[in-house]
Amino acid sequence: MPHPDTVPALRALRDAGLAVLALSNSSAATLRAQLEHARLTPLITGAISVEQIGLYKPNPHVYRWAARQAGSDLCDCWLLAAHEWDTSGALQAGFKAADIHRGPTPAEHSNPQPQFIARDLLDAARRIIANETCSGT
Repeated sequence: MPHPDTVPALRALRDAGLAVLALSNSSAATLRAQLEHARLTPLITGAISVEQIGLYKPNPHVYRWAARQAGSDLCDCWLLAAHEWDTSGALQAGFKAADIHRGPTPAEHSNPQPQFIARDLLDAARRIIANETCSGT
């Protein structure tokens, strides 16, 4: 089951009018099953599996391809992840990124740095909605 902050975070993003997509290195069937099992499917706009492109995250081409699949400009895309390798790949592709760091120790990142480190998914969602880190706003 997902962390307790997941459903409120996804609802907040959706209610703010933002598209929420899952991007996974898993197969499309596995990704769908995971989302259904966690009861998250109604809260997301779509699910994208890398099996269609034949590359894996953190290859920057994956994130660029995913943005095209979503019909979004790179500068409008955010990746929220708990893995430095994932945020790093997304940032190199032109996404903005938030590190979800639930642990007590400080998060460590190589360059490029994520726009922010959030204590949980709801914290990240609120910050994105509030445009705290968006350039020009």
